[in-house]
Parts: sequence; C-alpha cells; structure tokens
Amino acid sequence: MEESLSSFGIKPGCKLMMIGKRNSPEEESELKKLKDIEKSVEQTAKKLEKVDGELTGLKNVCSNTLYLHIIYVALTFSKCLLLQTEVKIHLLKI
Repeated sequence: MEESLSSFGIKPGCKLMMIGKRNSPEEESELKKLKDIEKSVEQTAKKLEKVDGELTGLKNVCSNTLYLHIIYVALTFSKCLLLQTEVKIHLLKI
C-alpha cells in the first residue's frame, strides 16, 4: 500500500522527520556492496546493448555481402551459359 506524500497534504519543500532505526554498520556494508553490484550490472547491461547493436550491424553487412556474392555468382553463371551458347552457335556455323 504505497501512497504519495502529497496525498497526505505534504507539499514540496516541507521538512519531514524520519522515525525509525538506523542500519547497523554490517547492514550498511552489505547495502553498499549491493549498490556496487547494481551499478556493475547496469554497466554490463549497457555494454551488452552496445555489443548487440554492433553485432546486428555486422549481421546486416554480412547478409548484404552474402546477397551480393550470390548475385555475382548467378550473373557469372549466366554469362558462362551465354558464352557456351555462343560457342555452340559459332561451331555450328563452321
């Protein structure tokens, strides 16, 4: 059950007194470790997003390159067939 402070009539700039216990030094130490781990995980996630973007770019370049190679091979094959046909026609004329 979370409610905003403004729902209790507390306006921006008002001072609040917090009542409760402070964490022990051991708890503070563990909380700091958790915060450090959280920062490390966030940094790793950012690095992974960057690497993912780079890999996607490489994948697109590679698939485009592969597509161009396939077209080149098809055109070369067609050219070979055309030359073969021209040679046959020339031999028939002889």
